[in-house]
Amino acid sequence: MSVTTSLRTPGTSAASWAPPENAYSQYNQLLAAALACEKTALFILALGPTATVLSYALCENGRRALDVGHIDIEYEWFLRQETDVIIRGKYTNEALGGRVVEDWEDPVYNSQIVADISFRER
Repeated sequence: MSVTTSLRTPGTSAASWAPPENAYSQYNQLLAAALACEKTALFILALGPTATVLSYALCENGRRALDVGHIDIEYEWFLRQETDVIIRGKYTNEALGGRVVEDWEDPVYNSQIVADISFRER
């Protein structure tokens, strides 16, 4: 699953689930959910090409946004000193079988989700 994160104030965060593929099909919902957050939010996006377009739109609307691409996966691989392996709980399309992500039940994380635009059962 892709996650869009909004860091509202130091030490707090809110996440928004987005489709793991073809996120652009939900672009209007993603933009609306982001614009509903406070203007001081910092959006960290990993949504493929959609993140680039969404980052631009957010900046045009006075928001701050970072398109981090695959940096989280690359960092996980760096820590493990291996590449193209599945990272538990993350969509890793470069790894064989990495497009199937198991559900992750973390009450603290789940309490921070402000919008779910993923079409998945929660």
